[in-house]
Amino acid sequence: MDTNDNASTAGTAGSAGATAAGNGRDQMSDNMKNVMNDAQNMMKNATEQMNAGYEQARARFDSTMQSARENFDTMQQQARENAQQMMDQADRYVQSNPWQAVGIGAVAGLVLGMLLGGGRK
Repeated sequence: MDTNDNASTAGTAGSAGATAAGNGRDQMSDNMKNVMNDAQNMMKNATEQMNAGYEQARARFDSTMQSARENFDTMQQQARENAQQMMDQADRYVQSNPWQAVGIGAVAGLVLGMLLGGGRK
């Protein structure tokens, strides 16, 4: 009976070792699956955070651009008004002082002519 007991014990030990190895493999497989799931969840969360950050940055950019457009439109309107006022003042001056305007124009033309064509003899 001793031989059968030894064979029985060896068979039990062998199947216990196989079961332990199988359990170890299953546990390792489960661990790998958990690591993969955790990595996927981390990527998903990182992507969501990046998208949220992108949306916030884009909203700030759009707001800044809208303010810049409004400021540009205001400055452009002021420039038009200032130019119109200057043209109106020049027109009133010429109508009030026609001969002075002609004299100023003649002197300006003479000076420009001399500057532009000064090298001729």
